Amino acid sequence: MKRKQKYYKNKRFEIARLIDMNFDDQTKFLTLTFKENIQDIDDANNEFKKFIRRLNYQTYHTKKAKLKYLATWEKQQRGAIHYHIILFTFSLYAF
Repeated sequence: MKRKQKYYKNKRFEIARLIDMNFDDQTKFLTLTFKENIQDIDDANNEFKKFIRRLNYQTYHTKKAKLKYLATWEKQQRGAIHYHIILFTFSLYAF
């Protein structure tokens, strides 16, 4: 159990370091929720991947993955899955 705790503590530190090193005035934070009460993680991840592909295409006008982001999911009290995303070097003016 202690080894697991140390592992997750190190991962949290690595994520915080990534955010700190890449944070600037073009960093954006999003929370994505589904209209439907999606509780299956595979379904939610498929929809999330489609969202990221569409956002990448709309932003950079290419199918090549150029978005830089960190994302995590969690369940709401009602059981629905939602995502927290940090987008790096993301300009709203790209649209």
